[in-house]
Amino acid sequence: MSIDIIENVLTLLVTIVGLLMALFNYIETPKRGWMAVSLFFLAHLLSDYYWTIYTLVIGENPDVSAFMAYFGWNVSYAILLILAIHMRPKEEKLLFHPVLLVPIFLNIWQFMIYNRFGGFLNNLYEGVVATAAVCVSCQAIISYVKNRKNGAAFPWLHGVILAYFTCEYGMWTSSCYFWENSITNPYYCFSFLGGASLLLLSWALKKVYKTRGYVDPETDTRGMTFQIILEFAVFVILFLCCAGGYSVARIMEQNYPTGEGRN
Repeated sequence: MSIDIIENVLTLLVTIVGLLMALFNYIETPKRGWMAVSLFFLAHLLSDYYWTIYTLVIGENPDVSAFMAYFGWNVSYAILLILAIHMRPKEEKLLFHPVLLVPIFLNIWQFMIYNRFGGFLNNLYEGVVATAAVCVSCQAIISYVKNRKNGAAFPWLHGVILAYFTCEYGMWTSSCYFWENSITNPYYCFSFLGGASLLLLSWALKKVYKTRGYVDPETDTRGMTFQIILEFAVFVILFLCCAGGYSVARIMEQNYPTGEGRN
Protein backbone atom coordinates (compact mmCIF):
# COMPACT_ATOMS: atom_id res chain seq x y z
CA MET A 1 0.00 0.00 0.00
CA SER A 2 1.46 3.35 -1.06
CA ILE A 3 1.79 6.33 1.24
CA ASP A 4 -0.64 8.24 -1.00
CA ILE A 5 -3.41 5.75 -0.25
CA ILE A 6 -2.58 5.76 3.48
CA GLU A 7 -2.67 9.55 3.52
CA ASN A 8 -5.99 9.74 1.67
CA VAL A 9 -7.68 7.11 3.83
CA LEU A 10 -6.45 8.67 7.08
CA THR A 11 -7.62 12.10 5.93
CA LEU A 12 -11.05 10.67 5.16
CA LEU A 13 -11.26 9.01 8.59
CA VAL A 14 -10.17 12.23 10.32
CA THR A 15 -12.89 14.15 8.47
CA ILE A 16 -15.54 11.61 9.51
CA VAL A 17 -14.44 11.76 13.17
CA GLY A 18 -14.33 15.57 13.06
CA LEU A 19 -17.80 15.67 11.52
CA LEU A 20 -19.23 13.43 14.25
CA MET A 21 -17.66 15.55 16.99
CA ALA A 22 -19.06 18.75 15.49
CA LEU A 23 -22.53 17.34 14.81
CA PHE A 24 -23.02 15.97 18.32
CA ASN A 25 -21.79 19.20 19.85
CA TYR A 26 -24.27 21.09 17.65
CA ILE A 27 -27.11 18.78 18.70
CA GLU A 28 -26.19 19.32 22.34
CA THR A 29 -25.67 23.08 22.00
CA PRO A 30 -27.17 24.52 18.79
CA LYS A 31 -24.87 27.50 18.31
CA ARG A 32 -23.75 29.02 15.02
CA GLY A 33 -20.13 28.07 15.64
CA TRP A 34 -20.96 24.37 15.87
CA MET A 35 -23.17 24.60 12.79
CA ALA A 36 -20.31 26.20 10.84
CA VAL A 37 -17.83 23.52 11.94
CA SER A 38 -20.33 20.79 10.99
CA LEU A 39 -20.83 22.34 7.55
CA PHE A 40 -17.06 22.66 7.17
CA PHE A 41 -16.53 18.95 7.73
CA LEU A 42 -19.49 18.02 5.51
CA ALA A 43 -18.04 20.05 2.64
CA HIS A 44 -14.55 18.69 3.32
CA LEU A 45 -15.97 15.17 3.21
CA LEU A 46 -17.15 15.66 -0.38
CA SER A 47 -13.66 16.16 -1.75
CA ASP A 48 -11.95 13.78 0.69
CA TYR A 49 -14.31 10.98 -0.29
CA TYR A 50 -14.07 11.70 -4.03
CA TRP A 51 -10.29 11.92 -3.92
CA THR A 52 -9.87 8.75 -1.83
CA ILE A 53 -12.24 6.60 -3.90
CA TYR A 54 -10.75 7.85 -7.16
CA THR A 55 -7.25 7.04 -5.97
CA LEU A 56 -8.20 3.57 -4.71
CA VAL A 57 -10.10 2.63 -7.89
CA ILE A 58 -8.14 4.35 -10.66
CA GLY A 59 -4.74 4.14 -9.02
CA GLU A 60 -3.76 7.78 -9.54
CA ASN A 61 -4.77 11.22 -8.30
CA PRO A 62 -7.63 13.04 -10.07
CA ASP A 63 -6.92 15.87 -12.47
CA VAL A 64 -5.94 18.82 -10.26
CA SER A 65 -7.95 21.13 -12.51
CA ALA A 66 -11.14 19.09 -12.13
CA PHE A 67 -14.01 21.04 -10.56
CA MET A 68 -15.31 18.07 -8.58
CA ALA A 69 -11.91 17.29 -7.06
CA TYR A 70 -11.73 20.65 -5.27
CA PHE A 71 -15.38 21.70 -4.91
CA GLY A 72 -15.82 20.44 -1.33
CA TRP A 73 -12.50 21.85 -0.15
CA ASN A 74 -13.24 25.23 -1.73
CA VAL A 75 -16.58 25.42 0.07
CA SER A 76 -14.98 24.34 3.35
CA TYR A 77 -12.33 27.09 3.10
CA ALA A 78 -15.04 29.72 2.75
CA ILE A 79 -16.91 28.30 5.76
CA LEU A 80 -13.75 28.35 7.87
CA LEU A 81 -13.13 31.98 6.90
CA ILE A 82 -16.69 32.88 7.91
CA LEU A 83 -16.21 31.02 11.22
CA ALA A 84 -12.96 32.89 11.92
CA ILE A 85 -14.68 36.23 11.27
CA HIS A 86 -17.78 35.29 13.28
CA MET A 87 -15.79 34.16 16.35
CA ARG A 88 -13.43 37.13 16.28
CA PRO A 89 -13.95 39.65 19.12
CA LYS A 90 -15.39 42.94 17.88
CA GLU A 91 -12.43 45.02 19.05
CA GLU A 92 -10.08 43.18 16.68
CA LYS A 93 -11.82 44.19 13.44
CA LEU A 94 -9.74 47.34 12.89
CA LEU A 95 -6.49 45.95 14.30
CA PHE A 96 -3.50 46.22 11.94
CA HIS A 97 0.05 44.98 12.41
CA PRO A 98 2.90 44.55 9.89
CA VAL A 99 2.82 40.80 10.59
CA LEU A 100 -0.48 40.68 8.70
CA LEU A 101 1.41 41.47 5.48
CA VAL A 102 3.52 38.32 5.76
CA PRO A 103 0.81 35.78 4.71
CA ILE A 104 -0.20 38.08 1.84
CA PHE A 105 3.30 38.18 0.33
CA LEU A 106 3.88 34.48 1.01
CA ASN A 107 0.68 33.46 -0.75
CA ILE A 108 1.43 35.71 -3.73
CA TRP A 109 4.76 33.88 -4.08
CA GLN A 110 3.10 30.50 -3.60
CA PHE A 111 0.42 31.36 -6.19
CA MET A 112 3.10 32.22 -8.76
CA ILE A 113 4.87 28.87 -8.43
CA TYR A 114 1.68 26.79 -8.10
CA ASN A 115 -0.09 28.41 -11.02
CA ARG A 116 2.40 26.84 -13.45
CA PHE A 117 0.42 23.60 -13.16
CA GLY A 118 -2.93 25.02 -14.30
CA GLY A 119 -6.22 25.74 -12.56
CA PHE A 120 -5.79 29.53 -12.46
CA LEU A 121 -9.23 30.39 -11.08
CA ASN A 122 -9.16 27.57 -8.52
CA ASN A 123 -5.71 28.60 -7.31
CA LEU A 124 -6.72 32.25 -7.12
CA TYR A 125 -9.84 31.46 -5.11
CA GLU A 126 -8.05 29.17 -2.65
CA GLY A 127 -5.17 31.63 -2.23
CA VAL A 128 -7.45 34.59 -1.51
CA VAL A 129 -9.71 32.73 0.93
CA ALA A 130 -6.79 31.07 2.74
CA THR A 131 -4.92 34.37 3.03
CA ALA A 132 -7.99 36.12 4.42
CA ALA A 133 -8.54 33.37 7.00
CA VAL A 134 -4.88 33.49 8.06
CA CYS A 135 -4.96 37.28 8.40
CA VAL A 136 -8.10 37.14 10.56
CA SER A 137 -6.51 34.43 12.73
CA CYS A 138 -3.29 36.44 13.08
CA GLN A 139 -5.38 39.46 14.11
CA ALA A 140 -6.88 37.46 16.96
CA ILE A 141 -3.50 36.17 18.13
CA ILE A 142 -1.84 39.61 17.92
CA SER A 143 -4.72 41.07 19.92
CA TYR A 144 -4.18 38.39 22.58
CA VAL A 145 -0.46 39.21 22.80
CA LYS A 146 -1.28 42.87 23.31
CA ASN A 147 -3.98 42.26 25.91
CA ARG A 148 -2.83 39.14 27.76
CA LYS A 149 -1.72 41.22 30.75
CA ASN A 150 -5.31 42.37 31.05
CA GLY A 151 -6.55 38.79 31.31
CA ALA A 152 -7.30 38.14 27.61
CA ALA A 153 -7.84 34.46 26.77
CA PHE A 154 -5.80 32.80 24.05
CA PRO A 155 -7.85 32.48 20.82
CA TRP A 156 -7.57 28.71 20.50
CA LEU A 157 -9.95 28.50 17.55
CA HIS A 158 -7.98 31.02 15.51
CA GLY A 159 -4.76 29.28 16.50
CA VAL A 160 -6.07 25.97 15.11
CA ILE A 161 -7.34 27.67 11.93
CA LEU A 162 -3.92 29.27 11.46
CA ALA A 163 -2.20 25.90 11.99
CA TYR A 164 -4.55 24.22 9.48
CA PHE A 165 -3.98 26.75 6.72
CA THR A 166 -0.24 26.74 7.42
CA CYS A 167 -0.26 23.00 6.76
CA GLU A 168 -2.35 23.55 3.61
CA TYR A 169 0.18 26.14 2.45
CA GLY A 170 3.01 23.69 3.13
CA MET A 171 1.23 20.99 1.11
CA TRP A 172 0.58 23.33 -1.83
CA THR A 173 4.18 24.55 -1.89
CA SER A 174 5.88 21.18 -1.47
CA SER A 175 3.72 19.68 -4.23
CA CYS A 176 5.30 22.13 -6.67
CA TYR A 177 8.71 20.47 -6.39
CA PHE A 178 10.09 17.06 -7.25
CA TRP A 179 11.09 14.78 -4.37
CA GLU A 180 13.01 11.58 -4.96
CA ASN A 181 11.02 9.55 -2.46
CA SER A 182 8.11 9.91 -0.07
CA ILE A 183 10.33 9.95 3.03
CA THR A 184 11.94 13.25 2.05
CA ASN A 185 8.71 14.77 0.74
CA PRO A 186 7.37 17.27 3.32
CA TYR A 187 3.93 17.10 1.68
CA TYR A 188 2.94 14.06 3.75
CA CYS A 189 4.23 15.60 6.98
CA PHE A 190 2.11 18.70 6.38
CA SER A 191 -0.87 16.53 5.43
CA PHE A 192 -0.75 14.50 8.67
CA LEU A 193 -0.25 17.64 10.76
CA GLY A 194 -3.18 19.26 8.97
CA GLY A 195 -5.33 16.25 9.84
CA ALA A 196 -4.29 16.55 13.48
CA SER A 197 -5.28 20.22 13.50
CA LEU A 198 -8.73 19.31 12.18
CA LEU A 199 -9.25 16.97 15.13
CA LEU A 200 -8.55 19.93 17.42
CA LEU A 201 -11.13 22.19 15.75
CA SER A 202 -14.09 21.18 17.93
CA TRP A 203 -11.95 21.22 21.07
CA ALA A 204 -10.76 24.74 20.26
CA LEU A 205 -14.28 26.02 19.61
CA LYS A 206 -15.43 24.59 22.93
CA LYS A 207 -12.54 26.38 24.66
CA VAL A 208 -13.61 29.68 23.12
CA TYR A 209 -17.21 29.24 24.26
CA LYS A 210 -16.02 28.47 27.79
CA THR A 211 -13.89 31.63 27.93
CA ARG A 212 -17.01 33.58 26.93
CA GLY A 213 -18.93 32.21 29.89
CA TYR A 214 -20.81 29.35 28.26
CA VAL A 215 -21.08 26.20 30.39
CA ASP A 216 -21.86 22.80 28.83
CA PRO A 217 -25.15 21.30 29.96
CA GLU A 218 -24.75 18.52 32.50
CA THR A 219 -25.16 14.97 31.23
CA ASP A 220 -25.77 12.00 33.51
CA THR A 221 -23.97 8.68 33.13
CA ARG A 222 -26.84 7.08 31.21
CA GLY A 223 -27.02 10.00 28.80
CA MET A 224 -23.26 9.93 28.26
CA THR A 225 -23.30 6.19 27.54
CA PHE A 226 -26.15 6.63 25.05
CA GLN A 227 -24.28 9.45 23.32
CA ILE A 228 -21.12 7.34 22.98
CA ILE A 229 -23.11 4.43 21.54
CA LEU A 230 -24.91 6.75 19.13
CA GLU A 231 -21.65 8.35 17.99
CA PHE A 232 -20.11 4.94 17.39
CA ALA A 233 -23.19 3.78 15.48
CA VAL A 234 -23.15 6.85 13.23
CA PHE A 235 -19.42 6.35 12.62
CA VAL A 236 -20.02 2.73 11.59
CA ILE A 237 -22.85 3.78 9.26
CA LEU A 238 -20.70 6.44 7.60
CA PHE A 239 -17.81 4.00 7.30
CA LEU A 240 -20.05 1.36 5.72
CA CYS A 241 -21.47 3.94 3.30
CA CYS A 242 -17.95 4.92 2.27
CA ALA A 243 -16.97 1.26 1.86
CA GLY A 244 -20.14 0.63 -0.14
CA GLY A 245 -19.36 3.53 -2.44
CA TYR A 246 -15.88 2.16 -2.98
CA SER A 247 -17.29 -1.29 -3.82
CA VAL A 248 -19.71 0.19 -6.36
CA ALA A 249 -16.94 2.24 -7.95
CA ARG A 250 -14.70 -0.84 -8.15
CA ILE A 251 -17.47 -2.90 -9.80
CA MET A 252 -18.12 -0.14 -12.32
CA GLU A 253 -14.41 0.16 -13.09
CA GLN A 254 -14.15 -3.60 -13.71
CA ASN A 255 -17.32 -4.03 -15.77
CA TYR A 256 -17.54 -0.86 -17.82
CA PRO A 257 -14.99 0.23 -20.41
CA THR A 258 -13.06 3.41 -19.84
CA GLY A 259 -13.11 6.32 -22.25
CA GLU A 260 -10.02 4.94 -23.97
CA GLY A 261 -10.85 3.33 -27.30
CA ARG A 262 -14.43 4.66 -27.51
CA ASN A 263 -15.69 6.20 -30.74
